[in-house]
Amino acid sequence: MGSSRILENLTRQKKAMELLTTFLEEEFQQLVDRNPSEVSRIELSVQELYRQIASERISLLGLINSISSGATKLSQVLDFFSPEEAGEIEKGVDLVSQDEQVCVRQAGENQRLVAGLYDQRTKSLQFIHSKLQPQNKTTYGANGRYSKVSSASTQATFVRGRF
Repeated sequence: MGSSRILENLTRQKKAMELLTTFLEEEFQQLVDRNPSEVSRIELSVQELYRQIASERISLLGLINSISSGATKLSQVLDFFSPEEAGEIEKGVDLVSQDEQVCVRQAGENQRLVAGLYDQRTKSLQFIHSKLQPQNKTTYGANGRYSKVSSASTQATFVRGRF
């Protein structure tokens, strides 16, 4: 009885990981297409899926504890099952782990793309800002002559003088 509930839990986790992979791949494509509204929509779905996966893992931990109090890993309770059931459980864990690694790799790709886009946008804004700043830093002073403006005082100030 316990092994069937554990296998059902692992099956749900595997399906969730497969769906997460699909979401992350779609998110990557939307990042490449620079479609922020779609990225936000997908990210909300990803966050909800993370919550559900965490819930499944907490449920699995409860199943493990019901078999052997104090146990925190499936490997600690495999001795309570027949060799066939233990083999199925190990296979389920391996499948979930493989799918999880695919998700980790895709999430890493997404993170690198986001970081690259952020750096590109930041450098573009810095370039535009540098082109908008006046190159000639001299201005007329209060006595009617040019005065150098230090880089520290590039803030707006009151001008005093007479016409």
